[in-house]
Amino acid sequence: MRNWVLTYNALLPVIIMSGTFLVLGGMGAFLLEFGSDDQRLKGTLALGFSALGLVFTVFVFFYFSRKRRALVQLRELSKMFEKTDAQSMISRLKMLIESDRIGEMHDVLYFLLARAYQYAEDSESAKKAYKIANNFWLAHNNLAVILLEEGEYDDAVDELRAAIALNPREGILYHQLAWTLQKMDEPVLARKVLEAARIHVPGTKLVTQNIQRILDGKEVEIPAFPSRVSFL
Repeated sequence: MRNWVLTYNALLPVIIMSGTFLVLGGMGAFLLEFGSDDQRLKGTLALGFSALGLVFTVFVFFYFSRKRRALVQLRELSKMFEKTDAQSMISRLKMLIESDRIGEMHDVLYFLLARAYQYAEDSESAKKAYKIANNFWLAHNNLAVILLEEGEYDDAVDELRAAIALNPREGILYHQLAWTLQKMDEPVLARKVLEAARIHVPGTKLVTQNIQRILDGKEVEIPAFPSRVSFL
């Protein structure tokens, strides 16, 4: 049912456009057949415009239907991580990348590829893929987590700041950055990060608690990441 609704919503503009151009073409044909000389000229122009419009509509239909099929495949892949072995996921994602059909989903696609590399325990390839997805905040966040595991705190801070710049309303990023700065013995900077969170993030209870934890010399508490993050 959901796929039918998505298909209908995608086709509706095409149906309206093609119907409009067909009506215009019919009016043009009528004027050519029954109109005066001036009206025949208008009919010719209407027929020409209608033909161009129909060609354009067909192009739009095939272009977006092709991209929609790729997007559906990408959605399916994102749900298969726990059911499919990592190498199969990597192969399928690479094929989708090489097909070059979803340019606007470029960052999400490389993000999924990086996750697949992580499942395959190939952290170097995962880092490279996350770096390519540099316009997607989750890629910066996940790359920061890898860097923290490797003890690269300075680079992790840069990645978390980049993630916040892309998604300033995601509170977890601020807490994670503050925790990282604590580990770097920068409690003042950690507190400033949480003060900034008060401005941008709705609901500041945990922010206030973590600021107090810093003042008390305790470790910042990082909340659990949402089990489902909508990025498709």
